[in-house]
Amino acid sequence: MTTASDTPQERMAEYARLFDHALAGRERTDDAVIWRFTARAGVEAWVRDLAEREAGCCPFLTYTVTTYDDQVIYRIAGEDDPMVQAALDEIDRVPEHVADGFPGLLERLRKAGFDIRTSNDGALTTASGGVDS
Repeated sequence: MTTASDTPQERMAEYARLFDHALAGRERTDDAVIWRFTARAGVEAWVRDLAEREAGCCPFLTYTVTTYDDQVIYRIAGEDDPMVQAALDEIDRVPEHVADGFPGLLERLRKAGFDIRTSNDGALTTASGGVDS
């Protein structure tokens, strides 16, 4: 299911550190989640690295990182499909629920209608709900 070089749990912990360090704002548009980060030293490379790993985990979404003035813009977009949009809704909520970690995200995705299976060690094995994963 994933070609990411890390675990979802590790990535969620890294997002917590990134949000704490540089999150400047966020926006949910019709087809995307946009997170804006203060362009401090190393933040652009950090966000690009995370986006690359996310693409290995969830290739049904599109990840774009750009810079504008003093901000790094991280855009996560997807098709106009109800399950993709439900996934984006949960991604939009990650900054406010990051302390719940990956288990909290999985629970919110389950409540949104995703059939998510994990192995005994908590690794994601399958996720479905109208989304090719």
